[in-house]
Amino acid sequence: MAAQGFNICIIGRSQAKINEKLKGIQEKYKVETLAVVFDFAELCTIADYQKKIGDALKNIDIAMLFLNAGFA
Repeated sequence: MAAQGFNICIIGRSQAKINEKLKGIQEKYKVETLAVVFDFAELCTIADYQKKIGDALKNIDIAMLFLNAGFA
């Protein structure tokens, strides 16, 4: 998606891992990026999602959403 000019937001539980991936994306594709730290295994109510994710993304126009959270 970044290769096509889309800005990228990654939501995950590890700030360091997110930053590493986003740094590579920024350097290669020159798009804007955003990191949101959120652990879906620990916070699982709509109120949690609204507070942590909704507030972080409230001023962003989202064109596509890819869900890839796993739970074991």
